[in-house]
Amino acid sequence: MKLNMYHYFDKDIGPFKNLSKLPKDEAEKISNQIRLDGTSFASQRSKDYLTIRRELESLAREQFVSIYVKEEVMELIERYGFPQEWNRNGDKGPERYIEVQIWDVEVIKRFLSE
Repeated sequence: MKLNMYHYFDKDIGPFKNLSKLPKDEAEKISNQIRLDGTSFASQRSKDYLTIRRELESLAREQFVSIYVKEEVMELIERYGFPQEWNRNGDKGPERYIEVQIWDVEVIKRFLSE
């Protein structure tokens, strides 16, 4: 089975423009300008679009953490104990990353040969 991913964007603006990555004031300024220009699909968004979007993104992050991360972390703590020292400043060597793997068995099954 072939899976496709799509990213729709305004051809005049370009792909992967994300208001959520900007500081709140800057994002609001750009969002207001888009609405005033009235030339793109995004110009039809309501004035409280960014507020609603940030609330929903926050809720999604909270749900992810409460459902997946906490369960996984608790299993690791039960198995290996509490972590002793984290290389926060990078001064203890190059191991300075956090790896997250998110997967769904049903999706992965499509790619495994029987």
